Amino acid sequence: MKMSVEKLAMKYGSTCYISFETALSYYCVIDQCIFKVSWATLRDDFEFKYQNFLLEFINIDEDNFFGYMNMEGSFGDKILYAEAEKAFVDWIWLYELRGWKIQLDEINWAVLSREKVDNYSKKMGINYLRYMVNIKEYKECSHPKYAIIAQQQEQWLNS
Repeated sequence: MKMSVEKLAMKYGSTCYISFETALSYYCVIDQCIFKVSWATLRDDFEFKYQNFLLEFINIDEDNFFGYMNMEGSFGDKILYAEAEKAFVDWIWLYELRGWKIQLDEINWAVLSREKVDNYSKKMGINYLRYMVNIKEYKECSHPKYAIIAQQQEQWLNS
């Protein structure tokens, strides 16, 4: 009997949901190819390799364990998946925790609900606004990519 990666992860990760870069890529919030499946779990951090997949389980406090829904996995298994907005806030939380640089210049803001991001950020004590790009500075850049990034972020902030 074949076992999906998701079912295996749900078994070993106990209570867990797919989040972080994995969910952000799934929802097209970021345009990156993800080589590991990242899960928020109530267990301690751990990772393991299964077939060609690296599965990373990241401990998140029980108070922050929300914002996910049931979805269907590869073989029809029921798995838990973070909402796009929760995955975004989880991702910022993780980067802050690990001391990694947070860059929001590649975020597809059109996919995210401002109200949900604000609510989830407040509940988790995250101030994502401090990582936003300097809109004026980006608009003044000669490369059109930066003007588009500034415009998208400005529209999202005004939504």
